[in-house]
Amino acid sequence: MAASLKRWEDIAKLVESMDCGKASIDLARYRDDPALYAEEILKVKPTPDQRRIMQAILEPPYRVLVPAGHNVGKTFVSSAILLWFVHTQGPSAIINSTAPSYQALAEVLWGQIRDMDSKAGLGMFRTSATPIIRFGPMHYAKGMTADKMGSFTGRHALRNAFIVDEAIDVTPKIYPVIESMMAGDRYFTLMIYNPVDPSSPLRLMEESGQWTVIRLSQATHPNIEAGRRGESPPYPSAVTLEKHEQELIERSEPVIGEPMPGDVFVGWKYGADGEKVGGEWRRPNYEACCRNLGRWPDQSSVSIWTPRLFQEALDRDLPDTGLLQIGIDVARYGSCNTSFAVRRGGNLLHVESYNGWNTTQISERARELCFEYGGRYKVPPREVPVAIDSTGGWGAGVEDQAEHHNFIPVVAGEKAIDDTRYYLIRDELWCGLREHAEAGGVSFKKAPKSVIDIIRPQALAAKYEYRGTRKKVLPKEDMAEMLSGRSPDEFESVLLAFANVTGIQHRERVAGRVV
Repeated sequence: MAASLKRWEDIAKLVESMDCGKASIDLARYRDDPALYAEEILKVKPTPDQRRIMQAILEPPYRVLVPAGHNVGKTFVSSAILLWFVHTQGPSAIINSTAPSYQALAEVLWGQIRDMDSKAGLGMFRTSATPIIRFGPMHYAKGMTADKMGSFTGRHALRNAFIVDEAIDVTPKIYPVIESMMAGDRYFTLMIYNPVDPSSPLRLMEESGQWTVIRLSQATHPNIEAGRRGESPPYPSAVTLEKHEQELIERSEPVIGEPMPGDVFVGWKYGADGEKVGGEWRRPNYEACCRNLGRWPDQSSVSIWTPRLFQEALDRDLPDTGLLQIGIDVARYGSCNTSFAVRRGGNLLHVESYNGWNTTQISERARELCFEYGGRYKVPPREVPVAIDSTGGWGAGVEDQAEHHNFIPVVAGEKAIDDTRYYLIRDELWCGLREHAEAGGVSFKKAPKSVIDIIRPQALAAKYEYRGTRKKVLPKEDMAEMLSGRSPDEFESVLLAFANVTGIQHRERVAGRVV
């Protein structure tokens, strides 16, 4: 190591004043101070939390995890560190960066890197099309998607570093590859991510004690403090107090009783005497935890329906107008019920269920409901949409007995229409109805009390988790465990009654968005 270090010192003298588009930069001044480099060379001002990250990569264990909320400068700090490393740590220095997709890598991370380089007048890029800065065969910064990581193996310089952006969506298979590069005179690994998936190995890594963990929360961003003092935000492109608190209120519940750890105090500002004025305690939900506060959501916060939201739907008056639609959740096995639900517009009107029914009985009852409610609301019975869950082919026998009625298959187990947010159409149905209720478009007030007593616990038992950036609703079997073995069949028929099937032709796949 001593010989290598001596060689490094000898070679370094030759590059102390590298002309990277900006002459006479004393690189030795910045070699151990990325924050100073950011201020004096890049002409940017890191936040206190960003400075902590810049310091952490210089200290044991040289492995840094950064769970972060939105609009807090996580890409900014990654970019500044990459430019500092490739500019000041040569002539034997390699820094690699990766992201889950080429778009995230080239347009987001390296887009920021190019912008910083351009504004500082460094001119380190030889081409604007490729995510690479190269000074020599063993002196470069490079961007590569996670699926190309194998090519990094074996490329060891005297100084090595690795930055993983959007690490929550990057396969853990790259971890051994990265670790194999952590050697030399200086090295570090920096992983930055939005903590949306509590099942991610990153959560265990945070708890292992083998990584430095620095959280980037909106709540600690300097713009928030400035906003509370009535001052202009010092970082104009980052989160603002107004946006931060608007989202927190939308993504939280008022605290009843004493606040608990994890609750947040919002809606306050500093008065003339410096004391807090106004404000209330709120309990953040899943979205608020990971998107705003940069922390892992608690399992209790992943409920789709909250007691408050359900009660609001129960108390809400909506006009007795709109589309008349029936939903049928066909029983898959002996313990499950075949359930029927009827709604008009935003109003749930009726739910019923039966055990052990065959397809003939189900189709007959569906047609009866079309006549019953079609007659009540003067809708031709054969025009009433009947959404039938056909996942696994269970509803096919019912559809075959439509007898010219408007029976529409909804394959809830198929890939989601909006597959950037959800896995399956079932996930869209559950989350879509909840969003519709939050917007004031759902009412349970006209449903009988006996129906409410059944569907309330089923709605409250439903939970979702994040798989990467997509929501995945827990399967019926998991919900049944919380319902003393009862499957949430009745509420899933409600989802089908509210599914957006208007105008969809027979056997076409339908979206899970509500009308």
